[in-house]
Formats: sequence, structure tokens, C-alpha cells
Amino acid sequence: NKNNLERVFEKGIAKDFFSVLGWTVLTKGLVEQYPVKFATVTHKADFALFISGKDAPEIIIELKRPAKKKEDKDTDQLIDYMRHESCSYGILLLGDKLEIYYIDYSTPKHESSLVETIKYRHNNDAARQLMEVLNRDEYTPLKMQEYCHKRVKINKSVEYWCSEGGKAEIMDMIVKRSKLPDH
Repeated sequence: NKNNLERVFEKGIAKDFFSVLGWTVLTKGLVEQYPVKFATVTHKADFALFISGKDAPEIIIELKRPAKKKEDKDTDQLIDYMRHESCSYGILLLGDKLEIYYIDYSTPKHESSLVETIKYRHNNDAARQLMEVLNRDEYTPLKMQEYCHKRVKINKSVEYWCSEGGKAEIMDMIVKRSKLPDH
């Protein structure tokens, strides 16, 4: 049963993942099946992480069963939960990878961004950096915000330099610096 696979993933692997980082039910930092109340219906986010002194979740986590192909509705669900709870950070766990999302509430449109996709593999530097930020004992909202801003800025730069305009700008720089004829 596909739902059972997701529950096993949720209760076992995902819960252990956050427990290793210090987020547990006992520390009141981890809430399983966190209720997100919309007008007439309540949905449940798989997990929510809380920091002391804050009533709203700091990070909302949604899980999808291993081997499930990601669909747009998976991201939409997480972003909807984040927006409804005024939560800036979300994590989508997709079996062999995780995706981090960020909503910048300081912008007029409250834009959401994919911060990073991290595949599970041995000696993954991106995963190590994220684990340092997510470690509950060291966690601060400012550290998480800086992490997200840096990654979003890098993503936008890569996106630009890989675009047609970025490639044309690179070629123009090469031609100008090489002092070769334009042709």
C-alpha cells in the first residue's frame, strides 16, 4: 500500500532525521501531523518545527513516499501550508532528496523560491551545510534566512548566466578582452 510506505518513511526515517538534529516531540520542537486550518477544512502537514518563543511553525515539512515522482501539486501543497501559517521555510522530502523552499515576506508579492535540492549521498557538502543550519542547538532564524538568501542569489546568478542573455554577455566579454575581430 502506497500510503503505508509514506507512513513508514514518515515515522521512521524522517522522524529520525529530525531527531538526530535535536528536533523532537520531547523538546516541543517537533510536531507530527501539524494541523493547518483553512476556512472549512483542516489539512495536516507531516511535520512542523517550532522554536521557543514563537507560536507559528518555523519550518513546515511535507513528505512524499520514496520512489514517488515529484508533481507540481506536491510543491503547491507545501507552499500553501507555508503561506497559510506565515511560515518562511519549508522542506519537501522526496525519498532520495530534499528540497528547501523559502517565502520572502518582505517582498510585496511574498515570492516563494526553491532554495536548493539536495540528494542524499555520502560526503555531500551541501547536505552538511544544511545540517549545520538546521541543528536545533545552533539554529537561529537569522542563520536560516542568510542560508536561504545566499542560495537563492546563487540560483538566480546561475539561471542568468545560463540564459541566452547571459551567454551573449559572456561572449561579448570574451571578444572584447581577446581583442579579436568581432566576426
